[in-house]
Amino acid sequence: MNIKIISIVVISLSLLLFSCSQKQKTESVVSHQNLFKEFEGFLGKPLDSIKEISGYTRNVTTEEDEGVIWKGLEYSQKGEVAFLIESNWEHPEIANRITVCSKKIKFNDLYVGQKIGNIKHLISDNIPSSPDGFLFVSLKNNPKISLQIDLSMLPEDNPLVFGCDNINEIPDTLQVESIVFK
Repeated sequence: MNIKIISIVVISLSLLLFSCSQKQKTESVVSHQNLFKEFEGFLGKPLDSIKEISGYTRNVTTEEDEGVIWKGLEYSQKGEVAFLIESNWEHPEIANRITVCSKKIKFNDLYVGQKIGNIKHLISDNIPSSPDGFLFVSLKNNPKISLQIDLSMLPEDNPLVFGCDNINEIPDTLQVESIVFK
């Protein structure tokens, strides 16, 4: 009799723990879907108006490249940068770009680290030009969202490092390095 009761309790606890872990995964995905919607609302707004986002630590940053300076907001979780909201040199107080750089932020099949072969059906056939060493592609249903492709595993003389104009030239094994909202 005691073995039956212990077995029932163990099975019940196992099911409860499993359902709780599944619920947490679902809630995490839902919150990221909302976060992606929020991103589009941040663009064009003053950086000062974008405050704390639940679950993230916010730091004001100053970026510099080739003598050009612009402001940004860095959001992190547990010491890892999750995403950046940046202005540009023309409008240093206005959110102009959001770059997601964390593998933990997922929107359905779209996330940093995802293999291109798994999302080619989401990618536009029109590939924008990029500086040498970078490769960006846009989404079919939203050209304001670009994916930076990780080229770090390719040799420096690989033709993709110098650009690409056909989605089929991009190997399915390459991964998304960042997701950029403009």
